[in-house]
Amino acid sequence: ATAGDILDRMEQVEGWFRREEGELLLGTARHAIAGRAAPAIVEVGSYCGKSTIVLAAAVRAVNPSARVYAIDPHEGEVGARDTLDGVRSEAPTFERFRANVAAAGVDDVIHAIRRRSYDVPWQSPIALLFVDGLHDYENVSRDFRHFEPCLSVGAYVAFHDCDDNYPGVQALVAGLAGDGSYEEVGRAASLVVFRRLTAPTVNRGSPRDEQMSALQVRVAQ
Repeated sequence: ATAGDILDRMEQVEGWFRREEGELLLGTARHAIAGRAAPAIVEVGSYCGKSTIVLAAAVRAVNPSARVYAIDPHEGEVGARDTLDGVRSEAPTFERFRANVAAAGVDDVIHAIRRRSYDVPWQSPIALLFVDGLHDYENVSRDFRHFEPCLSVGAYVAFHDCDDNYPGVQALVAGLAGDGSYEEVGRAASLVVFRRLTAPTVNRGSPRDEQMSALQVRVAQ
């Protein structure tokens, strides 16, 4: 499928992801997974699958050994606790998510994990981390920091809804831009993409952590 076809499909799905953001995410995902052996894309916050379809389409086009790990409890919570509107509850989204990725023909490269990000044990390298869960500072920071140790030099991290509506996302992104470990490599509307410049702090974890990680991956598969 062409980039245009993928973005057309994306626009048929409910959600808040603009076409120019989809284009940047698609290009970033393609760069992130090209030439790597079975790379992982981790998406925090899938909603109904709008961005998940873009990530999975990149896998199909560039590296079929890659997988998209789409992490979302699908309980219908959206928004940010540190804004006037706060967090609101909508209908659960998992069935819509499943139907949308199946209709797009990309469900075979997606592992949906119905948990909160920080409850998902993870030890494997991540080629691209996409953070798009709840948008208050506490949640964005927790989502990012939970997976950050698995971002190696040259890996990418993208944040959605980095705009005046979500000061928590802006604050985290501003801090990241100033700490020297990352460089901004792309921006479209409210999507910001960074590439990691420095090696992560080594955190081997306990043997139990590693066992839990192996178990999680087997369950996801």
